[in-house]
Amino acid sequence: MLMAPSELYNFGSYSLDLSSRVLAHSGQVINLAPKTFDLLVLFVKSNGRLLSKSELMASLWPDAFVEEANLSFQVSTL
Repeated sequence: MLMAPSELYNFGSYSLDLSSRVLAHSGQVINLAPKTFDLLVLFVKSNGRLLSKSELMASLWPDAFVEEANLSFQVSTL
């Protein structure tokens, strides 16, 4: 069976491994809550493209209605 290559992103002294869901800074793991990690992934995969608030909300909470304050909290945490 072939294993999918790990999606690894490096920016500055940070590395983001999507397959293991790990963010590290200079080799030190940074613990992020699941939604905060998902938000970071959205930003990294957007390649600098501006993401609208509604696009972020729909991507992070596709089947739920949540207050916009939840998104503000995640962005602030990140």
